[in-house]
Amino acid sequence: MIDETIKNIETYNQRLYINEGGIGEEITERLRALNMANQKEEAIYNIQPDFDPEEYDNELYASEDEEEFNPEGGI
Repeated sequence: MIDETIKNIETYNQRLYINEGGIGEEITERLRALNMANQKEEAIYNIQPDFDPEEYDNELYASEDEEEFNPEGGI
């Protein structure tokens, strides 16, 4: 009984591996399509490839912190 169960599991794994062999190619194709879409989007919207929105926000907040706050309305 145990030997039969092990054989069934081995057979299932073998079929799974053989039938799903193309999954790597599918993933590669999807990654390539995403990269192409990203490149087109960068060209259309003139996005800089190394642009980091978090770094941009941090620079903005850092420049605001450098200004002195005056409750009278002046700087």
